[in-house]
Amino acid sequence: MIIRKLRFKNNFVIKINYKLKVMKHIITSIVLLFFTFSVSAQSKEEKKAQNRTDEIVKVLSLDKEETVKVYEALLAKEKKITVLKEKHKDNNETFKAEMKVLNKATNRVMKDFLGGESMQKIHAHFRAKRENSKK
Repeated sequence: MIIRKLRFKNNFVIKINYKLKVMKHIITSIVLLFFTFSVSAQSKEEKKAQNRTDEIVKVLSLDKEETVKVYEALLAKEKKITVLKEKHKDNNETFKAEMKVLNKATNRVMKDFLGGESMQKIHAHFRAKRENSKK
């Protein structure tokens, strides 16, 4: 009779340990899921800025220092665009007006460290890309 009581206690302890392990796995999975969502939402602007920077580097063959400056300027622009989208959800006309100002400011900053000829090449490239996508 004493042995049966010990076995029952041992089985009970084993079941509790198993349930705790399962709960640990579930909690870990949930935490990783939230972490994944926060990382992907955070890097959307960075991905856009990096894609645009890569395209500009292909067109102009920039060195590392210029590439970093272009990336920083485009990342700042993407972050401001996100803020403007939240600010002007209802009014599309105001958003477009703010975007024109932001585009001019970003172009001026990039023109300062890239030069006028490089900016013309960039504009020509993106203009041609837009024209090709319309066809």
